Amino acid sequence: MIKSVCGYCGVGCGLEYEESKLIGDISYPVNEGSVCSKGVSELISMQTPTRLLRPMVRESIKKEFTISSWDSVLALIAKKIRATSKDKIGIYLSGQLLTEDYYIANKLGKGFLGTNNVDTNSRTCMSSAVVAYKKALGADFVPLRMDDIFKSNLLILAGANTAEAHVVFHNQIKKAKKQGLKVVVIDPRKTDTAKVADIYLPIKPNSDIDFFNLLSKRIIDEGLYNSDFVQNHTNNFEQLKNKFKRLPVTKMLKRTGLSQEEFDSFWNLYKESENIITAWTMGLNQSSQGVDKNLALINTHLLTGKIFKSGNGPLSLTGQPNAMGGREVGGLSTMLAVHLGFDDESIKRVSEFWHTDKIDNKPGLTATQMLDANLDILIICHTDPLYHLPNRNRVEEQMVRV
Repeated sequence: MIKSVCGYCGVGCGLEYEESKLIGDISYPVNEGSVCSKGVSELISMQTPTRLLRPMVRESIKKEFTISSWDSVLALIAKKIRATSKDKIGIYLSGQLLTEDYYIANKLGKGFLGTNNVDTNSRTCMSSAVVAYKKALGADFVPLRMDDIFKSNLLILAGANTAEAHVVFHNQIKKAKKQGLKVVVIDPRKTDTAKVADIYLPIKPNSDIDFFNLLSKRIIDEGLYNSDFVQNHTNNFEQLKNKFKRLPVTKMLKRTGLSQEEFDSFWNLYKESENIITAWTMGLNQSSQGVDKNLALINTHLLTGKIFKSGNGPLSLTGQPNAMGGREVGGLSTMLAVHLGFDDESIKRVSEFWHTDKIDNKPGLTATQMLDANLDILIICHTDPLYHLPNRNRVEEQMVRV
């Protein structure tokens, strides 16, 4: 029996494979044996006749691939690495990699090839949440788990279509509803997720900041904020309070497209809920205002103190199962390893641990910057930039030059 993790979404379900059968891993805490149609299709990928089983090489983009041996391919890659400089090498990783693979790839690039051009496709979906968590909480971490919904009274889903994107988690939401969980769905589109909602709020696109700031203002105006938590664990509350006094409430509500009755109905449920989780994904993250949208959401939890305790908190739902694990081990060009930067002390610690003297002291190129950098070598792992980066024609032109 082979145990692994499904790579199709941010839930990261445990799977078991044996004798051409694939089932959910009952012992895995995330899914407890449950598996969705996307997870089952992993078996199709493994059995497809076009699946790569051996290394393939071609001399140029115009020629066909030929089968090669592992020894020959590794020797060829090593030869090309030796023939160029460290600044001309990039490693493009993926949130579908296991943590251990992420760690080794990061160690190879930064520790032994001497290049900090080690980045990930997770940057294109999770960077807004990462920056917001760092600004609001001081660190890049999610302060709760998916199964906290079973200890909560209210789940707010903002810009998240869990019915299609996080199916096993969505089934857990339906199970939690049977135990009393209330659900609010905030989304311009009435998706299948809205079918489980007690309240559906069809806000206008790009009005998320207005909505969550209106919520924060109502929390302050009605004295629902946690004064002890605010005083002991937050900064600049008085400035925020004074600023929110001047908010154009009517204009902001109009921008959301919600009526006063709709907002009040949501507020009545919100203020009666002892434990609250707000979950979101790409509907908030993939925006030019992504960080500010995340911060406006997180602020509601800081004001109420509904954070850092069971059944409460801002829950960022990732697009891939190991977007967080990759960051934990350093799979970003802007960090060295395990959330350490490129300061002298961090470099010294990591160099001693890795037994290397090749670590550079400046951040490397991000995933998108690598494609503009005229690299000689780009190592791509478990991802396809042609499909997930914007402007495919431009990306293809850049990759042909590598």
